[in-house]
Amino acid sequence: MIRQELPGARIAGPNTSILYPEVEGFLRHAIAADTMPDIVTWHELSNPAAVRTSVRKYREWEDRLFKGTKWQGRHLPVNINEYAYNYHTSVPGQMVQWVAAIEDSKVDADIAYWNIDGNLSDSAVQANRGNGQWWLLNAYATMSGHTLAVTPPHPDRSYTLQGVATLDSARRQMRLLFGGKSGDATIALMHVPASFGDTVRVRVREIDWTGQLGDSPPPVVVGDRVMPVKDGQIDLTFGRDGWPALREEAAYELVLSPDRAYAPPPSPPLAAGLRSGKGDPAGAGPDRARAGGFARSCRPLPCLERLSGRGVQDRGRRRARLRGRCAARRPLRPARPRQ
Repeated sequence: MIRQELPGARIAGPNTSILYPEVEGFLRHAIAADTMPDIVTWHELSNPAAVRTSVRKYREWEDRLFKGTKWQGRHLPVNINEYAYNYHTSVPGQMVQWVAAIEDSKVDADIAYWNIDGNLSDSAVQANRGNGQWWLLNAYATMSGHTLAVTPPHPDRSYTLQGVATLDSARRQMRLLFGGKSGDATIALMHVPASFGDTVRVRVREIDWTGQLGDSPPPVVVGDRVMPVKDGQIDLTFGRDGWPALREEAAYELVLSPDRAYAPPPSPPLAAGLRSGKGDPAGAGPDRARAGGFARSCRPLPCLERLSGRGVQDRGRRRARLRGRCAARRPLRPARPRQ
């Protein structure tokens, strides 16, 4: 009836509170009745890892149920139109895990409205004053170019090291947002483009948690140095070698660019932090993040490998944002929290 009255309308559904098994039955009925929505929606309000597992499950339903129908070979747009639990919002170290899972799954998502009216889903303190989450989304909005595959140590486990990255070949710049754990961690950037040169500038800023109502200054630079590229790789050993240990409640922005004879300004000593070195609870050793592996689409592109150590897969020319799909040649836009 809606399509008869409003032929151009886009219809979304079923908009369940989680991805219930009954959504599979909804798809069966929509195929039989030819009432398939344009966009499939549900909520994820528990933990970041649920995003990846739910999207995988839903895509498996599509692949199986659409076979032999006019939808065969298609994946419908997905909008997780409420995400994040109420104590996750405002915490950069929590929200970066949601950003990473949403980006990795290539779906759209909207931050849930849980707490305070008019504060952009716990991003704003007052007019023109943001907290740590605002600065996280601001850093996310500056990412441009192509998204890169990031494989964390534990992709399907919440409250662990996660990340999202892009490479802008025109600007000769790679950006990585990561966080979710405390203590030591190694970020290994592999197959750095030869065009970046034998030495590169690495700048890392910490995006701190200031609470839902805590005014936040701009992120603090915790590392800014020129590093040699050895066999196409750079290792950043957080908690060692002058890099601060990670803090679970914070997120981190890493920018990699050619050296260009950069001379960093004087800065105070790095703050000391906890250093565990005991690794994850499973005893697999210290978390590692590797970035590299040439991905190929039209031409070789470096690809972030893992926040732990295996190979990578090309994410192609899709670019990241939390709301709305982004075409290959459209600029990134910042996430727009629900109000």
